[in-house]
Amino acid sequence: MHRLISCAAALAVLTLTAAGEPPTRTPRAEAALQKALAGRTPGKPESCVSLSELGSQRIIDRYTILFEGHGGRIWRNDLPHGCPGLAPGRAILTKPTLTRHCRGDIFQVIDPPAHMTMGACGFGDFVPYTKPKP
Repeated sequence: MHRLISCAAALAVLTLTAAGEPPTRTPRAEAALQKALAGRTPGKPESCVSLSELGSQRIIDRYTILFEGHGGRIWRNDLPHGCPGLAPGRAILTKPTLTRHCRGDIFQVIDPPAHMTMGACGFGDFVPYTKPKP
């Protein structure tokens, strides 16, 4: 019993520590993110976004997914805890509540060539990035 409590306490400490740390990106992922968002300004984070606002998805790394939007808008979603199975070349499968995606909604990570589910993770806030109007 003592061992179980010790393991639970250690896990809680690791979880709290990991949640407060900013993501560590590879140089390749950082460059891809900077290139995709170049010339755009971030807007106010939104907890939910209508599915009609979201188009194709681009996985940057285990921390960030970009969604193409209308009028050149890009929606950035930084996952609150990262997602170990998420990587470029993989896809996400969602079961949206109503007609939108919201912070905390769970999605599955799929490896398309292998037709395998690689895990499940939750969305963070959706941040719109737009180009300044001329």
